[in-house]
Amino acid sequence: MNLRLGKRQLPIIVAAGVAVAAIAQAEAVVALVGATAGAIYHGVLLIVLLEAYLIVDGPTERRAAVVLALLPLLRLLSLTVPSPLWPPACWQGAIAALLLFAAARAARLAGVPWPALWPGRWSWAAEAHVALSGVELGLVALAVLRPVPLAGSGAGALTIAGMLLLVFCAGVVEELVFRHLVQQVLEECFGRAGFAIGAALYASTFAGSLSPLAMLSAGVLGLFWGLWVRSKGSVWSVAAAHGLLNVILLLGWPQLLVR
Repeated sequence: MNLRLGKRQLPIIVAAGVAVAAIAQAEAVVALVGATAGAIYHGVLLIVLLEAYLIVDGPTERRAAVVLALLPLLRLLSLTVPSPLWPPACWQGAIAALLLFAAARAARLAGVPWPALWPGRWSWAAEAHVALSGVELGLVALAVLRPVPLAGSGAGALTIAGMLLLVFCAGVVEELVFRHLVQQVLEECFGRAGFAIGAALYASTFAGSLSPLAMLSAGVLGLFWGLWVRSKGSVWSVAAAHGLLNVILLLGWPQLLVR
């Protein structure tokens, strides 16, 4: 991938920058104005990005449009799929399945290959270390953020299947979207700064928490995971770390040991 920026890339930078800013702004609307206004904003963005994919000529612009369209789709799914009529584990799995299908289609349309199943330019030991770091990160986040675990949300007793669904959704699918697809197209548009812009976009998805600490933590993790993927070429270890972190943070993993 050629990361040197020339005159031809200036319009790409401007267009991609506008799209990135609009996505971040839509996340702010969800957090500060409300879910309905945010859903409308994201819906308009989704239509605009898909329309851009159909009408623009440049391959870089088309790849960026179809991949960035996954982000408003992710927010729309998170706003519309959850229901009090079924437990969080079920709608987490539904969101994961729908987003994975969309990500696979976007990757094919963008010509982005599926990540390899083996370590790229590093060792299995290093990959395992990164993956298991999710346990440490989750325990730290649990102690600092103290979220209400989904076990107490009226969804019933937690099951192994529920934990696996969370790992699959948050760990694998989100990392495939943010660190594999989005990061690649942003680096193609913005050069080496692309992974940092991707981390900022990832942090913006936590605006709904109304917690600056949560957004800052997500941004730092996004930078670390993005840098790892960019330098070592493997997304699966950070996907595992993300999944382990969420099992601990969202499911209250230490409490599961005494159930």
